[in-house]
Amino acid sequence: METQKTILVVDDEAEVLAMIESHFSLRGYEVLKAADGGRAPRGASLYGLGPGDNPVFPGVWEVARLIAGGSILAAETVASGEVERAFHFAGGLHHAVQNRASGFCYVNDAVLAILRGADIRFLGLTAKIFPYTLVTKREIKTGKDLRGGKIAINKLADVSEIASRLALKELALGEKDVTMVQVGGSPQRLAALQSGNVQGAALDFMSGLKLAKEGYNILIQISPSYPYLGLLASGKFMREKPAATEAFVKAFVEAVARFKSNRDEGIKVIAHYMKSSDMEIVGKAYDFIATKFYAENLQPDAKSFQSLLEELSAREPQARNATVHQFFDLKIVNKLEQEGFFKSSFKK
Repeated sequence: METQKTILVVDDEAEVLAMIESHFSLRGYEVLKAADGGRAPRGASLYGLGPGDNPVFPGVWEVARLIAGGSILAAETVASGEVERAFHFAGGLHHAVQNRASGFCYVNDAVLAILRGADIRFLGLTAKIFPYTLVTKREIKTGKDLRGGKIAINKLADVSEIASRLALKELALGEKDVTMVQVGGSPQRLAALQSGNVQGAALDFMSGLKLAKEGYNILIQISPSYPYLGLLASGKFMREKPAATEAFVKAFVEAVARFKSNRDEGIKVIAHYMKSSDMEIVGKAYDFIATKFYAENLQPDAKSFQSLLEELSAREPQARNATVHQFFDLKIVNKLEQEGFFKSSFKK
């Protein structure tokens, strides 16, 4: 029987503070730390802090510090060979971006760990798009109808604003034609739309389906290229157990292939986890996930990932010279591709 060892992971405060400080500009770092008392300091919204997904609450700085520290030391513990696996239940807050909290994530602890030399790599990307839906009031049926109106987004500079600007471009609208209003998370954006305070709202795919049944319009749906989901493993595990790592990748791909090729079974799974009996919506959700969301090849989109690194490099020195290869180990994916595994899996 394999001996299990439990380690209480605590952080070296000086090291973690230095890492978080590198994640933010000096002012952003000071704002996050000042928010620890539970009140939003001046300029908090510029760094993603405030109503919505990333509220200010007593201890917010302490939470960010401990989560980042836990992930960093968990990665270092695995990399040192002290343990084979480490589980940090609060980690993986990947929605946070450089100098900005986003999507319930205050600091992107996974990126910090990798940039600081943690022996962790992506094995491939399983979803390469960001699903976005622009939902509008009943009377807004074209892009022209939206001119002069307002769109509810989460926060400036996050994915809801970026995707909204891409959507406006598709609708032949300029930045001055529509006003972006920061209102917070999906519930707040939905409330703003339903109250009539805005003419449109940036929402997720499922919310768009539900609102369409209520008479709202889906003005446009886009799926910009974005490294949304991926498979991760430690370098040590990959080196010492290559067969197990490959089996993990193959099992995931085969599960996705089964989901894609068994519509009735897939619909039952979605209905169960969505706790929904509206089979029309569930069916549309399945069709989108099966045909557009999950990729049939795990190769990353190098151009979009490099663009993300270039954006980060303005504030994170380590990202300046980083490359896609620093984050990915694609030996298994390349091998499986050469063997025709992906093509054969999705033909079944």
